[in-house]
Amino acid sequence: MTPEACGAWVRGRTPQTYSISRQSGVVIDGDLSDWPKDAFSVGPLGAENGSIRPAEDFDVRARLGWDAGGILFGFEIRDDMADESSSDHLQSRDAVSVRIADPADPDRFLIVDIAPGADVRSGGTRAGGTRVKVRDRSTLKADVQAVGRSLVDAFVLEVRIAMDAFGGISSGDVFPLQFTLHDRDGEHDSFHVAWFPWEDVSVGGMSHHVRLSDQAGPSVPGFASGSYPDFLNAH
Repeated sequence: MTPEACGAWVRGRTPQTYSISRQSGVVIDGDLSDWPKDAFSVGPLGAENGSIRPAEDFDVRARLGWDAGGILFGFEIRDDMADESSSDHLQSRDAVSVRIADPADPDRFLIVDIAPGADVRSGGTRAGGTRVKVRDRSTLKADVQAVGRSLVDAFVLEVRIAMDAFGGISSGDVFPLQFTLHDRDGEHDSFHVAWFPWEDVSVGGMSHHVRLSDQAGPSVPGFASGSYPDFLNAH
């Protein structure tokens, strides 16, 4: 599998375009059972430098789609330590950050941070308590629905971002889009995984593109990276 096919982190890579499919009947309730099995998905995800953590420590997979109400996300997050921010600076600890831009005008964009609601110390609960914050530097605002729910061995976060501020959406539209998941385990241990190409979503022009379609394109089942210790062995 080539890096282009599997979404490897490569500095300077050009963005890719992926088709995400129209959904019907998806309810934002933290339950992914109403998503079709052929929905576009990505994951597991890795860090910018290609590193990963053990799956039991931090593991992320995501589904993407759209409907008349907006762009849809379904995140499955495995995290051994819930550590969410108690302030409005949600991205400083466990959170999901999403950036969507206007394809015709890169100065029109939305950045939203979401705390899943898994950390009871920060006002969340294992049955809800999801918090949403549109970043102040966003030039567009949008209604964002988000609901988190605890499963036996993971936490699900389901999101719908309304696209009214972008002029609405219809089949065939293409939007620059990227997302990052932040993992914080204590004061000095932070880790970030992202869906190309930069873990800092505040940087413009650094996004994949999603095409709103009736049928999803092939999913991205993982990522690849390589190292060559002493130029003798390939890992």
